[in-house]
Amino acid sequence: MINFLKDSGIEVIAVTEKASHFHYQKDLTGPICLIMGNEYEGIAWDYQRICNDAINIPMVGTIKSLNVSVATGIVLFEAVKQRL
Repeated sequence: MINFLKDSGIEVIAVTEKASHFHYQKDLTGPICLIMGNEYEGIAWDYQRICNDAINIPMVGTIKSLNVSVATGIVLFEAVKQRL
């Protein structure tokens, strides 16, 4: 499915704490598909390596990651904000 989406002109973006740049630094205005990992294991490496890019959400303190629904809401809000 990831390869099909990429071949169809959709940028596939992994949202993971392992990414090197933040969600607000990424242009989210085009056709995108966000891959969100589960709350325990994240996104499988096989999927991450074939995505077009990866982004993370900056965290403060000792918390390393967020609940997947919260993380999804944060990134979708940024995508909507960029499109206004």
